[in-house]
Amino acid sequence: MFNENIVFSRFILVSIGSIIGTWIRFNVVSYFQRIHGRGSFGTFAVNISASFFLGLCITMDPLSFEKEHLAPFYLFFCVGLFGSMSTFSSFVLDVMKSFIEKRFKDSLIILFHSLTFGLLAIRLGYFLSNGY
Repeated sequence: MFNENIVFSRFILVSIGSIIGTWIRFNVVSYFQRIHGRGSFGTFAVNISASFFLGLCITMDPLSFEKEHLAPFYLFFCVGLFGSMSTFSSFVLDVMKSFIEKRFKDSLIILFHSLTFGLLAIRLGYFLSNGY
């Protein structure tokens, strides 16, 4: 049965988490922009951080919406906060900007390091959340 209160509370949890995650991303990227002259280091930092924390979360059942005690945590943190921190479009934009500016080495470094460390971070988070 369709319950409007549950749908609205899920909407609020994801929305608030997304607002905070987007705010974190914006401020970290802006900080790195001021310090290094490029935001790609900030994008890298938030993507790796979000990947690590998502790794901690993936041991939870993504279908936990039916488990009322897990749904708020999953929706707020995994979908909202960490999902909005880690955006593929920002990563691709940084690679493309470097490529257009003929900084081919930087393009490859951003590409390689983001994928490598992103995968390592999510694996570490998963590893730690399982108690291994």
